[in-house]
Amino acid sequence: MSVRQFHLQGQHDQASHAGGRGKAKTDERSAAQIEAEAEAENASILESLDGWDADKADQRAAEIHATAKQVEPEITQRLASLIGDPSPADYSTPGPGEADLYGYAFRLKSQDKIAEKIGRIMVEDNVDFDTAAADIKDAVRYTAHFSEDEFGQRAQSVIDELRATEAKVKVKNTWPPEKGVPYKGVNVQVTRPDGVRYELQMHTPRSQAVKDKMHELYVEQRVLSPSSARWQTLEDQMKDMGNTQPMPRDAARVFRIDGMTTT
Repeated sequence: MSVRQFHLQGQHDQASHAGGRGKAKTDERSAAQIEAEAEAENASILESLDGWDADKADQRAAEIHATAKQVEPEITQRLASLIGDPSPADYSTPGPGEADLYGYAFRLKSQDKIAEKIGRIMVEDNVDFDTAAADIKDAVRYTAHFSEDEFGQRAQSVIDELRATEAKVKVKNTWPPEKGVPYKGVNVQVTRPDGVRYELQMHTPRSQAVKDKMHELYVEQRVLSPSSARWQTLEDQMKDMGNTQPMPRDAARVFRIDGMTTT
């Protein structure tokens, strides 16, 4: 299988996951044009990809989405209770002792985005269709916001509670200084005892704003050649944004787990 650059990658295939605020109309038009260009390139890549079947992808995505939609209310109730958000559908900036689920309206990945991600995984990981489909971890996904002063303690508490009740919890904390990692946050992938997986990102309102701004730069960068000067300029800007933002209290102390199965 020939691996080519796919234009929806990693953290950045979740623009709506952030639940970000609206942008100016000129920015929206520019973003829409870039998005259309990226989608056309993606379609071309998939058409030439061994093992890719668009109809099969749509069917598998429909199955994954249906399962996600069925279990979502239970997961939402559990997480809202765990972080202490009495009204997850209504966002307010968290103060001391508070937390909020941000981007609630985007907690379910759409069916077409699931199908698209199956293709992306096939391309980027050089795997077959079934392996890629089985690797979808964020058909249900959330973002929790905590205050700057309580971030580390609250994030660790949530992780501890999840480890006590779920089958598997995988944590990635990119707040500690890491060369070449512009994105800063705590990402948690959870596997329930029934095998259903979901994703939880943890941020402060400030780190969320940086992430959203970083995504705007990435929208432009992802259709450029990595060898171009503009690509590198955008890469440097994103690294600078990530590495110079203030670190929330105790964020670097939230531990990282490659994989842990609880009993």
